[in-house]
Amino acid sequence: RTVTGRQQLYQDHQWMRDFGESLIAYRPPINTRTVHDIMGKKGNGNKEKALNWITPHQKWGIHSTYSENLLMLTLSRGGPIVWMSEI
Repeated sequence: RTVTGRQQLYQDHQWMRDFGESLIAYRPPINTRTVHDIMGKKGNGNKEKALNWITPHQKWGIHSTYSENLLMLTLSRGGPIVWMSEI
């Protein structure tokens, strides 16, 4: 959300422009089948899972709203978070 509450379509930050990310653009979904060639190459005997991490920011780090959340105060150390179920 911007200061005015409007959607923001252009980011005028040099580092974002350097990566071509200043304007919104459609990008087709990533073909996750490309990881099949490397699956099992360095196995350790456990079942492997391919994770797809495509986000410019982590869920709990975008807003200061969650900074006083007890869960985040006890678990978050400022880095990206991945929660996985064993099922």
